[in-house]
Amino acid sequence: MKQKPIIVIGAGMCGVSTAIWLQRFGHRVILIDKGQPGMGASFGNAGLLAQWAVDPVTSPKLWWKAPKYLTQRNSPFFMKWGHLPSMLPWLVKYMSHANDNDTRQIVRGVIPIVSDAVEQHKSLVRGTTLEKWIVDSKFSFVYPSEAAFKQDGYSWKMKALAGLIPKVILGAAGARGRANTGTCDGVSCRIGRAGPCD
Repeated sequence: MKQKPIIVIGAGMCGVSTAIWLQRFGHRVILIDKGQPGMGASFGNAGLLAQWAVDPVTSPKLWWKAPKYLTQRNSPFFMKWGHLPSMLPWLVKYMSHANDNDTRQIVRGVIPIVSDAVEQHKSLVRGTTLEKWIVDSKFSFVYPSEAAFKQDGYSWKMKALAGLIPKVILGAAGARGRANTGTCDGVSCRIGRAGPCD
């Protein structure tokens, strides 16, 4: 009897990855998407495998950041005020998760999903011409001042749960070559794949 194909809906990173693994396990696969492969949510991530992105927007700091976000069109939390009445039930539920307990639960859930992202992507492209594009690298966070770095301390506590411990570089040397920050007395935090890095 001929094997029926497995249909995967969505040709973003998750859909393509699923289809590749299903084919490697011997299944026939049909990949369906309303647009071109790699568009949608996969299109805007600038090619980063964000293993460091473990702390969610809904953290306790959202309570004091939300008012500023709501007025900035390019923020992760912008809203057209005319939609407020219909969005209010969702917004109340969303903000109810902006507490330490829920944030830690989200971080614990995200860690197993992103912690081996580089290795997973390498295994997907192994033996293909795409293999050269998946590389390990360090990532820098640059702050305009030490006070700004300390203000982001909660986020670093959440990253520490994933073993992401920054090497902190103070002063202009910390910012030089890591971002177009001009002259600053800033803080640069570099994180590698397994904690502190040089």
